This record gives sequence, structure tokens and C-alpha cells, in this order.
Amino acid sequence: DLNKVRQEHNCASNLKIDNPKTYNLTVHMRGETYKIKAREDETLLIAMEREGLIAPSRCRSGSCGFCHSKLIKGDVLTPKELEHRRLADFKFGCIHPCSTYPKGDIEIDVPPFDMLKEIK
Repeated sequence: DLNKVRQEHNCASNLKIDNPKTYNLTVHMRGETYKIKAREDETLLIAMEREGLIAPSRCRSGSCGFCHSKLIKGDVLTPKELEHRRLADFKFGCIHPCSTYPKGDIEIDVPPFDMLKEIK
């Protein structure tokens, strides 16, 4: 339930778009491929969470880089105030799903993380 997700005020929020389009989001994660839907007014992370995928996240604003994922194909939007990618992220085609919005069909590779280690 997304109403139970804690969110700070500096976190990426839904964009204010009338009648947002819905795109296909292909997610490669933990050796599996998931095909889900993502609205253009929501971050890729929110789309994954809405569909029950547990993706790495911490800050939810793009600043920590923990959620960095490889953009395989597609066009995305990262608002200037949420653009915290490092030079290496640009060089290797990485995005931060917590602060990135789809502008069309997207395919990403989300690196695995050990959730039990993260909880400790």
C-alpha cells in the first residue's frame, strides 16, 4: 500500500500532468524480467512498488545513488532539482528510478541487493 510509504518533503513526487499517459516498463531484476505499466506522472520506483516489486531505494530523491539502475532503452525525464547523477552514471547510462519519470516505453536493469543486510 503506497499510503504506508514514508516520504520526506524533498522526495520526488508525482508530476502535475492532466491525463497522464501510461507506458510499458520492462524491469530486469534478480534474474527475472517483469513487464509492468508506468504512468508519466510517477517515478519508475513508484511504478515498480505499485506492482509489488521490491527495488532498492533509500533517499527517494536521487541524491544517494543507491537505486542506480541501467537504462537499457527508452526516454526518461529527471527534473533538474532531482538530478543528482554522477559523471559515471551518465557515462554508463545509469538512472535513479526514484527520481526518474518515463517519457515513453522504458527498459531498465535494476541491480540486486540483499534486503536482509539493508534492514540491519
